[in-house]
Amino acid sequence: MDRSHNRGSSSYRLWLTTASLFVMLFVLAACGSGSGGATNPTPGVTATTTTTSAATASPTTAGPASGSTGAPTKPKVPLIDIRMLDRMNGWALTKTQILKTADGGLHWKDVTPSASPITSQAVGRFVDANHAWVVNALENGDSVTIRRTIDGGRSWQATTISSMAPNVIDPPHFINMQEGWLEIVGSPGAGNEQAEIWHSTDGGLHWSRIYTTAQPGKYLTNEGFKSGLSFKDALNGWATLSSDTGNSLNSGLYVTHDGGKSWMRQAIPEPQNIDAIGTTPPVIFGNTAILPAYTSTNGQQKLLLYVSHDGGESWAPTTPVALQTSNVYVIDPLHIWATEVQTGQFFYTSDGGKTWQHSASGPGKIQALSFTDTANGWAVTESSLLHMANGGSWNVINYSIQ
Repeated sequence: MDRSHNRGSSSYRLWLTTASLFVMLFVLAACGSGSGGATNPTPGVTATTTTTSAATASPTTAGPASGSTGAPTKPKVPLIDIRMLDRMNGWALTKTQILKTADGGLHWKDVTPSASPITSQAVGRFVDANHAWVVNALENGDSVTIRRTIDGGRSWQATTISSMAPNVIDPPHFINMQEGWLEIVGSPGAGNEQAEIWHSTDGGLHWSRIYTTAQPGKYLTNEGFKSGLSFKDALNGWATLSSDTGNSLNSGLYVTHDGGKSWMRQAIPEPQNIDAIGTTPPVIFGNTAILPAYTSTNGQQKLLLYVSHDGGESWAPTTPVALQTSNVYVIDPLHIWATEVQTGQFFYTSDGGKTWQHSASGPGKIQALSFTDTANGWAVTESSLLHMANGGSWNVINYSIQ
């Protein structure tokens, strides 16, 4: 998402899997408000752990990355995520590979660390041509591995942390090359999800758990389905919920002013006569921020954007648009794209969500979007990679992997 949550970038990409979020909204609206949920101890600590975790992890170094210039072509497999840095250079993930391109996506080099392969649960944060983080949970396990490269994938350093059995991992959020946060979310149940927040100050080589929703408290708890984190600086950040057990009076927006060690609920103006509302992490550009939100009323789903011009202290909503979206991509405070879940139709705004236009040319049902500017974008479907150049139509890229 940043573009993927890289606050130093002038443009920012936000991945949102809101098709599943809307399903959660309906389930939670039917369930009514919950009472919190289980507070079982997480591995390594008790349920009464303080906000400063004693759990830490140290790195190991993986061997040389596989793949090299001129290597034989490998079997072509579908991409599941993409992050283009400019019109030529970018990163991508398959279910088992970390890839790089230097020609706009036509050819991809496999830079997966040979001694530490990934699985389909991997998520990535790709900042520039040299720096990237890929996080992977072991299936049916209670550990998470964070891999880091600072040389464009030629070598990787891997750190494994002990955690609860993860169901969802939010890609790490770094405000610079050293300091970042990671949210690990457990399996949902009865309107609840346990989550842990981990913190690194050395570029992801070591991590300490600083917060768990299983600890007693009245703020960010197990209640509600978690949708991610976003940080403005070392102290100020947000945690969001796709829904807070169907309580239309709570949009699921929480704020921290101490780097994630404690959280409080932040109120925002909400539409009237809604059954449920959820938010996803704000996209931040200095003191301006865009907060996507999703509502449901009598089965009708809408997208609206909250805008802040004072660093997130206050938020003002745009007019909701009737759109069940699966992807929202924010490149700057004015230019935002969204795709419709069922039809794959493409919508965009050039005035920060005040008005929306429908594009005659859409990429179809997509899994991921990446834009480098307002006219050039890439889209990943279940089987294809598409490219839009200079604001024109979407064309399939017949890519290869080496």
